[in-house]
Amino acid sequence: MRRALVLLPSLVAVSLLGCSGRIGDPSGTGGGGGGGGGGGGGGGGSPSTSSAALTCEPKADPSVTPLRRLSMLQYTNALRDLFGAPLLAEATVKTQLDRLPADGLKRQDAAFTNMDVRVSQNHVEVFYGVTDALARAATSSAQRVQTLAGSCASASPLARSCLEAFVRSFGRRALRHEPSDEEVKRYADVFDAGETAAENVRRALFVMLLSPRFLYHVEVEGSPIDGREMYVKLDGYALASRLSFHFWQSLPDDALLDAAKSGELDSDAGFAKQVERLFADARTKTTVHTFWSDWLHLDTFGGFANTPSFAAFAGSTQADAALYQAAVDEIKAMVDHYTWDSDGDYRDLLTSTLSFAKSPALAALYGVAPWDGAGQPPQLDPAQRGGLLTRAALLISSNEHTNPFRRGILLRRSILCAQLSPPDPSALPPDALKPPDADPSKTTRERFDAKTTTPDCQACHGRFNGLGFALEAYDGLGRFRSEEKVFDDTGAQLASLPVDTSADVTIDESKGDKQRVDGPASLMAAIAKSGVADTCFARHYFRYTYRRDERANDSCALKAVRDALLGAGTSEKGLRAALRAIALDPAFRRRLVESN
Repeated sequence: MRRALVLLPSLVAVSLLGCSGRIGDPSGTGGGGGGGGGGGGGGGGSPSTSSAALTCEPKADPSVTPLRRLSMLQYTNALRDLFGAPLLAEATVKTQLDRLPADGLKRQDAAFTNMDVRVSQNHVEVFYGVTDALARAATSSAQRVQTLAGSCASASPLARSCLEAFVRSFGRRALRHEPSDEEVKRYADVFDAGETAAENVRRALFVMLLSPRFLYHVEVEGSPIDGREMYVKLDGYALASRLSFHFWQSLPDDALLDAAKSGELDSDAGFAKQVERLFADARTKTTVHTFWSDWLHLDTFGGFANTPSFAAFAGSTQADAALYQAAVDEIKAMVDHYTWDSDGDYRDLLTSTLSFAKSPALAALYGVAPWDGAGQPPQLDPAQRGGLLTRAALLISSNEHTNPFRRGILLRRSILCAQLSPPDPSALPPDALKPPDADPSKTTRERFDAKTTTPDCQACHGRFNGLGFALEAYDGLGRFRSEEKVFDDTGAQLASLPVDTSADVTIDESKGDKQRVDGPASLMAAIAKSGVADTCFARHYFRYTYRRDERANDSCALKAVRDALLGAGTSEKGLRAALRAIALDPAFRRRLVESN
């Protein structure tokens, strides 16, 4: 038996790397199993990029869903729910968990980190290290062994039946289904009558936690649709797993597994009941926060500059890590308000003039009193701020300079769902990609605009420059301004220049109509009115849910989210309805499987 365990790393590597390709992709390029290349979570071709219009063909097959490993967030959450946070915090386990590769794709578009389904040799080695450390820690005392395996684990020698009972109970949670007799035998075959109970339980833990059934979303069980073996209506256990990892980013609880076992999830009413239960859980709110944070790149800020020029620029504003965290917390509070505390929709988020800043420093930056978190949020000056995208978290830069290109790209890609391809550096003149040099006689807008006036530049920059220029009403700390202060490297102020926030912008590129906006408030109102942002929200939520780009065949699921957001043909509307709609759409309960 020891020899078999020594061979396990090699067998695990084969099974994990062998699962890294995309089901239905003969080349296996969707996963990048050797650690190279690999795209975002499957599906060949380009994602759909049409704007507000969505056409649903109910009889169309859904797109192929890739075989996905657990995201790193899901993996750590699953381990926490199985063993408890204190065990994961123990030094031997934490050391291994800290080695987990971060999820993330090097893509130019607005990809979510969880769309990274690649498996590399590094993943295999770290999964092995985490599992080994965790299995040893979980069986390091007789009390811990009995907590896992029950009182029968106190007997010496350990009976195989005790280990099999442990495999059934632990496997139900970890593997997300009732283990079959064959599975129980396979996992319990690590049993060695000559070893201690701790050693036998450790071995069983080891093989279960390295099983593809734990590490992957293996969704292949179900009943054929229209007699097609590879197009299935998922069974209750697969649905329980989909629901829990969607709403909670973790394992199904006992109630959800019981619903799967009883057949409750096979009925529309039973399934909807569980959707409501999971959605009402606090863990769903945490998942929604993660969705917004990942979408808007709120966790990527690297900190403020420590220079005389930045200190002079910041002045009395407390520019530190606490300020940025307060700005991120405001976004979460704003989302919570319009999702759970009121019947708000996405357009409310895009135009709201309420402040959710609880930090005195952030509230002072907005010119309002801090919000107490319970009463009516303070009212912002509507001439200065309106909506999510005029809040500090989306405007702060690391130094005293703004970058209207980056702000415009964020709007065009993340809020309006346009594809923007980076230029080929070899086809550009020298220093073309460097920010324009400082000039005390010119505003940031004037310097950036002058750098992209040629037709070659305007072919791309014409799509987002105006969006960024309209946000020049805010400085690098997100403070509203009518004049731009220019400092030299010593912190001496060289000039104060009037800013121009008017711009001609095209919101819906499928129509191509330009419109004049005079600043951020009118820009946000135009975006909210266009309908493009609502459809874009649906696209992003689809990508986050399925961990892949949407395709033409996914239009019904997208339309379900967008219609729920707007209340079209539904009993309720708003963010709360939209966040549930994707799970209630028929496609969520089906899977098209194409084997190699």
